[in-house]
Amino acid sequence: MNPRFPSILRPLVLLLLLAWGPALPGQTLLVQDDVVTRDTVSAATITLAGRGELIVTGSGDPLPGCTVHFNSPDAWLRLPAVLPSSVQSTLLSRFRVNGSNATLGTNLRIVQHTQGAVVMAHGDDFPAFEAYDARYFAGSRKRLYPHAEYDGTSLGRMDAAIRSFRLRRGYMATVATAENGTGTSRVYIAQDGDLEVGRLPDSLENAIRFVRIFPWRWVSKKGFAGNIGG
Repeated sequence: MNPRFPSILRPLVLLLLLAWGPALPGQTLLVQDDVVTRDTVSAATITLAGRGELIVTGSGDPLPGCTVHFNSPDAWLRLPAVLPSSVQSTLLSRFRVNGSNATLGTNLRIVQHTQGAVVMAHGDDFPAFEAYDARYFAGSRKRLYPHAEYDGTSLGRMDAAIRSFRLRRGYMATVATAENGTGTSRVYIAQDGDLEVGRLPDSLENAIRFVRIFPWRWVSKKGFAGNIGG
């Protein structure tokens, strides 16, 4: 910056550049516990931490020359104009998860988000559902994982004992009172944030014997059949 520029205004100008302008080549960009939107980011080292969310709206390759470090499972990268297939083929090699190379299914998830994609540091072993045997997340806890089908046997001590649960953002869960998924049932979707159910409906409290969790996809189609909670 020009040394003749009034020094009292320099911090304000720098703040505005960081908030609204593209990251300059060779810069670092830290997004932590905040939502930051850019058109493109070039030749920068990007770190996503805490509940930080970086939204890069450009199409094609909106992150030329960048390396993106995911340091938290709650930190997301959203690319509204880039398809998941293009993110995988073009950008995956530039992603790092807690210092390690990103690998789909192992430590990274790329999923459709309306017309684009969202990227998060989740592997197939991500504990998307936490069940508790007391109301309001008290008592014993059991972590459940996507794609597995939990019945009375695999629920163990939580069989017909769940009284509250947390469902992490980006996942949906079906719960039912019969081990085969029938009986009284409900679908819960954590689309825009973690879903916390501190007290289940009377028909489900201490009655859940089936849980199935799937990753949620933010498709642009409207409508969903079923008994949905959220």
